[in-house]
Amino acid sequence: MTLAAAVVLPSTVTASHDATGVGATPEAAAPPDGDVFDTPAPDPAPRVSQPRNVTSIVPARLLETRSGPSDETVDGDFEGVGRVAAGETLALPVVGRGGVPGDASAVMLNVTAVGPSDFGFLTVFPCGEDRPLASNVNYVPGDVVPNAVL
Repeated sequence: MTLAAAVVLPSTVTASHDATGVGATPEAAAPPDGDVFDTPAPDPAPRVSQPRNVTSIVPARLLETRSGPSDETVDGDFEGVGRVAAGETLALPVVGRGGVPGDASAVMLNVTAVGPSDFGFLTVFPCGEDRPLASNVNYVPGDVVPNAVL
C-alpha cells in the first residue's frame, strides 16, 4: 500500500516464533530520491486449512519504548526501554505475557514506529533465527506507522 510518494508500507507478514519470543531490528534507510517503488502482484495464494487451535486473547502491550505515565506494558516489563538504534536487535519475550499461552506456535502483533528520528524500517522475526530480508514497517522521520505482524 503506497501512502505517499516513495513511502511504501507492507501489509501483514506471517512468521512463527520460538520459545524465547520474537526479535525486532530497526534499520536506517537512505532517504527516498523521488522514485516510487512497488511490488508486483503475488501469485495466487495456496489454500490453507482452518487452524485447529486458535486462541483469542485481549490485546496487550508487550513493549513500550516511550516513557510516560500512560506508556505501560501489560506486566511492567519492557517499559520505557528507549529508542532502539539502527541495526540493534531487541529480543522480546512473548510467551506467557499478556495471556499468550506457553504452547503458542505463532502470535499476532501490532508493531508501530512512533516518531522515528530518521528514515528506516523495522523487521520482526523469531528469536534464534536469522533476520529476514523483508521489513514489516517502513518509516520516515516523525511519522507514526503501525502494521500487523503474524
